[in-house]
Amino acid sequence: MKRIWIPIFCMLLGGVAGPALAQNGKALNVGGGIHFDENSPGINVALDLPLAGDIVVSPFVDFFFKSDSKVYGTGINLLLKRPAGGRGWVYIGGGGGLGYYKSVRDYVPTGGTVAEKISASKTQVMGNAVFGMDFSASEKAMLFVQFKWMPMLGSEQTLTLSDGTNATVKLEAKQSYAIQLGVSYQFGEGDRY
Repeated sequence: MKRIWIPIFCMLLGGVAGPALAQNGKALNVGGGIHFDENSPGINVALDLPLAGDIVVSPFVDFFFKSDSKVYGTGINLLLKRPAGGRGWVYIGGGGGLGYYKSVRDYVPTGGTVAEKISASKTQVMGNAVFGMDFSASEKAMLFVQFKWMPMLGSEQTLTLSDGTNATVKLEAKQSYAIQLGVSYQFGEGDRY
């Protein structure tokens, strides 16, 4: 059942991105950031495709990782981008997609004294809200900073420990926040957005 979402996502992306690719003002955004919940560094890649007026569709991929946790997300945002005076833009929007959350924790069974490492992971539905700003650096390049809320609507997973007891691990990240910085490179002819 999980695998059916991949072709559906690709068809939706193609249906939305196809007409937008014929327009001018497209931009590739590449940056890095930090996922605050797990204090994990990561990278972000997005493609801004103008639809109409100030409306932009933006497929994205996020990767945040360190040794004990991984948070990955992919999806599509619909953004409202407006000039912010001078050579800047401000944007707000939201969307969704799929997320992957993995957590490794020390767990001490009830009445126990020795911690055991447990690991749980799940691919799940992810929402996305974003607020950010673009600052013009040159004719074709801009710097961006954005704040993201990426709630993952997961559940629990029960693991059996080495002593035979069960441990329940929550695999939802309702308070999943990140900040990202990077470079936005415009390609194609014409005005930005």
